[in-house]
Amino acid sequence: AQGKEIFLKICAVCHQPDGGGKDGLAPPLAGSDWVLTTDSSRLVRIVLNGLTGPIRVNGKDWNLAMPPWRDNLDDYQVAIVLTYIRSQLGTNNAERVLPKAVEALRKSGRTLPETSAELLRTSNP
Repeated sequence: AQGKEIFLKICAVCHQPDGGGKDGLAPPLAGSDWVLTTDSSRLVRIVLNGLTGPIRVNGKDWNLAMPPWRDNLDDYQVAIVLTYIRSQLGTNNAERVLPKAVEALRKSGRTLPETSAELLRTSNP
């Protein structure tokens, strides 16, 4: 319930309440190849640091900026909202995200926005 509440308050503004995304605003999260990958660190890094530049989601190209949320959400909040997105949004059914995983990535020291190229290069789907 807390993850859904955070999603509806923060994420749904751009990604839409159903997670379907909106052209010109934000890509879909429901059914997204980025959300359902086995390596949730990509999503954690995007939420913590933001995202800039082109990204391909479910075969469609997007080129929009996402702001970082590291100063607005603590490790637990990031973990529960991403767990909601990965396991309950739409038909998504992926593993949960643990607060300790968020904490480790937050401590990595990176604060610049992520790019899809960097994320794909440094994670294992």
